[in-house]
Amino acid sequence: MKNNSIKKLVGLVVLVIVLGISLFFINIDIDDQKKVEPGTARLILYFGEGNVREFSGSAVFGLTLLEAIYSASVHDHFDFLYFVDKEGSSQVLKIGDDVNYINGFSWRFYVNGTEVDEVDLYKKVIKENDLIDAKYQ
Repeated sequence: MKNNSIKKLVGLVVLVIVLGISLFFINIDIDDQKKVEPGTARLILYFGEGNVREFSGSAVFGLTLLEAIYSASVHDHFDFLYFVDKEGSSQVLKIGDDVNYINGFSWRFYVNGTEVDEVDLYKKVIKENDLIDAKYQ
């Protein structure tokens, strides 16, 4: 009886986490204008080979750029490999099938058109109305 209650509680916690991630980033179609709806943030990932994915949702207080990309990867089922050291500096290893720093290509990150250094992805907090571009170039 006690184990059954624990299993139900764990299942409920997992469901709440998954729903929370899904509510933050909802996959939407790309339009020609990069508009951000009031109270939301948008993330656009420009993968190699011309593949583009876009996500939009409420900007959750304290959510970092790294966490936003992670949430998108969980929601849309693509690989996101990264490292964060004890000082909070981050390094992206791979997003989707695109490996960072291979064959002259690397991931570049921009918030509202301003480049964010890869080491600061875990420190950069997303705000409402932010437009985030991640480009593999």
